[in-house]
Amino acid sequence: MKNSNGEVGFIITEIIAILGLSAIVIAVLMTVYFSTYKLYQYQLAFTDIQYSERAAMQMIIEDIMAAQELECLNDGKKLRLLVDDGYVSYYLQNQTIYRHGTAKMPVVNYISNLSFQAGSQPGYTNICMEALQGEDTNRIICSARSRLIIDAETAEPDN
Repeated sequence: MKNSNGEVGFIITEIIAILGLSAIVIAVLMTVYFSTYKLYQYQLAFTDIQYSERAAMQMIIEDIMAAQELECLNDGKKLRLLVDDGYVSYYLQNQTIYRHGTAKMPVVNYISNLSFQAGSQPGYTNICMEALQGEDTNRIICSARSRLIIDAETAEPDN
């Protein structure tokens, strides 16, 4: 545009229009950025819960494999194992799984359901663990058996 002096330049309305369009573009970009960041944080938290669940499941399986005797109590809500050091129990309380042996120790948080059942094959124990985050549920189901119980059953008697 030329002004009254014949110089080329922008008038104030053009500058305001450019600033307005720039503000709209920046607002759209920031909205996309923050929604993507929120989704990233949600996925990161859910991944942490999944990792914690798997670590807790591994701990329970290792204790089952080392158990000399095991028992599902309270309609499958509690597992009691006899290991070398004495009895160890696993149970859910206030969305936290606890391992209670010589001391009560929290194993994993944000668990909505934990259940133990005798497996369809002798010596096996089925474990089901669920974690909720928002609308999503992560469920892990495993089956484990005690090596000591199975070895004692399959051992041949001495003659």
